[in-house]
Amino acid sequence: MNGAGYLMSKLPFSYITVLCEDRNTYHFVRAYLTECGIDKKKIFCKISPKGSAFDFVLAEYPKEASTYHSKKNHLSIALIVILDDDGHGTKRLSDLEKAYSRQFGENIAIFIPSRNIETWFEYAIRPDSCRELGDDGKPEDYKKKHRNTEPTLIAKIFKTEICQSSWKYPLLPSLEAACIEFRERLQEK
Repeated sequence: MNGAGYLMSKLPFSYITVLCEDRNTYHFVRAYLTECGIDKKKIFCKISPKGSAFDFVLAEYPKEASTYHSKKNHLSIALIVILDDDGHGTKRLSDLEKAYSRQFGENIAIFIPSRNIETWFEYAIRPDSCRELGDDGKPEDYKKKHRNTEPTLIAKIFKTEICQSSWKYPLLPSLEAACIEFRERLQEK
């Protein structure tokens, strides 16, 4: 799949909660959502304070899903969960699904960049050479390379270039999965 032009419409939510592992990820998601027309005052975040970030997200996810359920009938809301793959592959998603099994039609989206969010940063800057897996079959780690990369600039590249149907590079598998998740869980039905 080239480009993700179907990710262009405005999002219809009163507010969105973002549950994630770190500030870099949150700032990227918030910037992308504001590019999609969500007022940043309507984006709430829960970030892992310390310790195992994955354990934090896993523990908070059912609580946030419960909050979503208590408000979804009278507010237009969404929950975004984004966490690093960290080389665990599909295990991260199955762990989350065991903690809370989403139902069809729920505005609860899960995004899992391969290795970490910096993989998507690398792709935004160097789409022709970015790889999710190295020659050894393990996820590439771009974290050190993008320590000072500004997440808001990457979000703009996603909105103005990558999420356009004219984008000429094939999407990374984790990014393609995220595009499908975004379309199916967050856009108006």
